[in-house]
Amino acid sequence: AQETGWLTDEQVVAATCYVIDGIRAAGVQQVGLVEPYPYIRMESLVHFFEALQQAGSSPSFWHLDVDRFGLRDQRIPDRHVSHDLLWAQSQCAAWGIPFGVVIFGQRVLTDVGYMQSALAWARQLHAYLSGWPDRLIVQSWEVAKDGTLSMPHNLPETESETAHTALVNKVEAMTCGVKEPHA
Repeated sequence: AQETGWLTDEQVVAATCYVIDGIRAAGVQQVGLVEPYPYIRMESLVHFFEALQQAGSSPSFWHLDVDRFGLRDQRIPDRHVSHDLLWAQSQCAAWGIPFGVVIFGQRVLTDVGYMQSALAWARQLHAYLSGWPDRLIVQSWEVAKDGTLSMPHNLPETESETAHTALVNKVEAMTCGVKEPHA
């Protein structure tokens, strides 16, 4: 078995199955996984999900947290990223689970920059997939200038260039082919 540093691949699969099965036994039926890419190579992620499938503990969904600056920093070509994302999406379809990608602003210091970064990522994701994944998860864990996880501010959604709720509306409008988000 390949060593991951602490546990073998088999131990990681067994531990993940234990958690998924335990959460479901507690009454929560939708138990999915959010995985980092390209921090973990797509080949490793797909093999991990295949192992969970084979063990009988299929996650209910797979959401991908893409570090797009990590893609750039590692000089991963766009065609490779597109291939990986399409592969993940097709595997999820074959497994009968939804595939989602997290939309967020990254490496910015202002709410306006956050909005612009998140929308740029949504457009790039659409280009990579030549369409949309089953789910887009709009969220933030960006650190503001003061060190808090308060960026961007959430309300009011009428602040169309800065509010997180406005970002959700804009992403919804993009995916639905609407030119302007509804008020």
